[in-house]
Amino acid sequence: MLRLTSTLLLSISLSFLLQAQNASNFNTTVLSVTDDYNIGDRSYNEVWGFTDRNGLEYAILGGRERTIIYEIDKPKDPIEVANIPGPNSIWRDMKSFGDYIYVVADRGTEGLLIIDMSEAPGNITFSNWKPFLTVNGDTRTLEKCHNLYIDENGIAYLSGCNVNGGGVLMVDLATEPGVPQFIGPATSRYSHDVFVRGDTVYSSDLSDGFFSITDVSNKQAPRLLATQQTTRTFTHNVWLSDDGNYLFTTDEKPDAFIDAYDISDLEDIKLVDTYRPIDTENTGVIPHNVHYKDGFLVISYYSDGIRIVDASRPENLIEVGGYDTTPKTGSQDGCWGAFPYLPSGLVLASDMNFGLFVLEIDYKRAAYLEGIVTDALTGLALNDVEITIQSPAPNFETTAPNGSYRTGHSEGGTFRVTYDKAGYNPVVVETEFINGEITIQDIEMNSLESREISGTIRTEDGSGIPGNVSVYGRGETYTAQADENGNFILNSVPVNVYNVTIGAWGYQEQFIKNLKLEDNDIINVTLIEGYQDGFAADQGWIVESDASTGDWEREVPIGTAFEGEVINPAEDDPDDNGNFAFVTDNELGAFNEYDVDNGTVTLSSPIFDLSQYENPLLSYSTWFYNGGDFSTLNDDLSIYLSNGDSTILLEQITTNSEEWRVSTFELKDLISLSETMQLVVQTADLGEQHLVEAGFDAFQIVDQTTTSNENLLNTAAEVQIIPNPFSQTFDLRYQLPELAGQAQLRILNQLGQIQHQEILSSNSHQIQLSLSIPSGIYYLQIIHPEGGQITKRLIKQ
Repeated sequence: MLRLTSTLLLSISLSFLLQAQNASNFNTTVLSVTDDYNIGDRSYNEVWGFTDRNGLEYAILGGRERTIIYEIDKPKDPIEVANIPGPNSIWRDMKSFGDYIYVVADRGTEGLLIIDMSEAPGNITFSNWKPFLTVNGDTRTLEKCHNLYIDENGIAYLSGCNVNGGGVLMVDLATEPGVPQFIGPATSRYSHDVFVRGDTVYSSDLSDGFFSITDVSNKQAPRLLATQQTTRTFTHNVWLSDDGNYLFTTDEKPDAFIDAYDISDLEDIKLVDTYRPIDTENTGVIPHNVHYKDGFLVISYYSDGIRIVDASRPENLIEVGGYDTTPKTGSQDGCWGAFPYLPSGLVLASDMNFGLFVLEIDYKRAAYLEGIVTDALTGLALNDVEITIQSPAPNFETTAPNGSYRTGHSEGGTFRVTYDKAGYNPVVVETEFINGEITIQDIEMNSLESREISGTIRTEDGSGIPGNVSVYGRGETYTAQADENGNFILNSVPVNVYNVTIGAWGYQEQFIKNLKLEDNDIINVTLIEGYQDGFAADQGWIVESDASTGDWEREVPIGTAFEGEVINPAEDDPDDNGNFAFVTDNELGAFNEYDVDNGTVTLSSPIFDLSQYENPLLSYSTWFYNGGDFSTLNDDLSIYLSNGDSTILLEQITTNSEEWRVSTFELKDLISLSETMQLVVQTADLGEQHLVEAGFDAFQIVDQTTTSNENLLNTAAEVQIIPNPFSQTFDLRYQLPELAGQAQLRILNQLGQIQHQEILSSNSHQIQLSLSIPSGIYYLQIIHPEGGQITKRLIKQ
């Protein structure tokens, strides 16, 4: 076996690992990284610390097929002093009492591994305890366990064993050191992890989604005191505060939180705060284990590394340090465990891929900012006010329903704090932050003046038509439905700058960007025939589903990720109007909780009439993701087109999206055009539990060639726009029939406003146009004064 010296290894490891450095690396110093047994990904698991009778400190590192002990008297150069082989298991757990270290594995048949450290480091011996245990009339050999904890009295509590259905077992290690004596069961449910203090067992009942609290003062008659469901119902581990009033938990799920519970009254357990790293929210990162030390949480957070959180005020958890141990982004790569209890103050961390980390932590109390936000006029509390400290450290908080907020910063100093809520003037305050102190900052916010928006929706012949009006900005959306005459009113819209989308089924949408409300805003628009829907308003699309999760929803997309891949888009198609799209189950949470599962989800358009279209061009944007490593990926996103009598498959998408994907189809040669056309978008996940997500946006149909009764511009005309989309300039190439002499070229925005016009004096030519117009969708028209026109869709990037 090749063993690199710690100095050389540290140099190599850190030069590699520093490639992954990010904002989470602060208030920590890495003294050494030791990776002696890298036999592949996820070679290591748990870590624990031990101090022998002479005060010498050790790190105990779980390996895939071994337990490794390092003497760390010189923390920059750990020395391996024991390598104890064991069954192949990715799960090991270890604790210590007196002169002994006790280890369990969740695979194999080694029972309880007992390591005698009484003569360490020179002479370290070990044995295995594999007794026959009888619990509730069932006798089995103790072969494996998932976890253990040893309390201050030398009672070991074993979790997830092959005895007692995985419920907690109690073993006496104190009466005869090194010779365990079985006491009996403490709980009967499967326990994934356990913490004990005094005569109280705090069990992480992972498969039940809660922690349980059991009184074992009478070891022969344990008594359940309470249970509490955690926020993501997958309770992986718990740890108690020094005063016993608070319990901190992890749920081993993507994008889950560290929960803080007030357990001072077991009949009224309260969730008082949650924490997760803001800089990696919604990227699928998983918390693993949390430990409490002197008012700080030391958390192993898989691919986010080790995170340090000030929990001295449990209702206001603030990150104050951390170190990312891995450049990997996989949800279950990175930091498995952390041990912060060595007398020297050193912190040990285990990385699944890179081994043992020895770190120094600069524990700093946060600078806390707390207060209440109210309406300046009414004095009423304001909910959902967004509070941001303007600093490089990621942070974000919102007020509770009673207007209160709690936030803070890892470093003291003076920073601007912004308070923002739709309908109110933002408030910006220069605020002094002092480490270890609470700054109380109560804020009054003035509501914006309100205005009325009214108008009329008409067709090209001047007739009023019903339609949808959507006004949106600052996170708020105001909608109205025009009546049969096309008239609409929106009352009490706060004065601000908004975007406006106006649409009606059977017409092209109109988009108004950066509308600034004046005293009375009147919006009169003319809609051009066609079909367009960016889903800013509900135009009647039909959702059907027999799946357990993943239904289509018309929402502003919420992005999620898995192992570095984006699963859900974080925004709608940037080239369409508004910010809405249809996406599958648009929930904020784990990537694998709200995807399509156990069925089919279908999105169908309203019926549309193409019977009078000469050459309809259909375009839309899609998003699709199919992932997971459980079985062969076989899911797809299928788009169908029906004319009422027959249905064709337009496309079947199996490739994962990195961005919104635009598709276009000329329909005249694909299917007979009718009055009863319908588009159907469908995806499914049937039985394999793959990750399936989809999106649909920017639906549009335009008639590429419109001919008048005189047929002055007919199908003999050829018009090309190169490139399209364009950024600054494009070439217009056209070949027109002789009757089209002196044709007019016009470029219109979506409100029908002319952006450019000129006379085409030649029937065949190529011209270059450079247009100073905002990004968006436009229409290029060539019109003969005696009738007939050609219209092309033009996109400015």
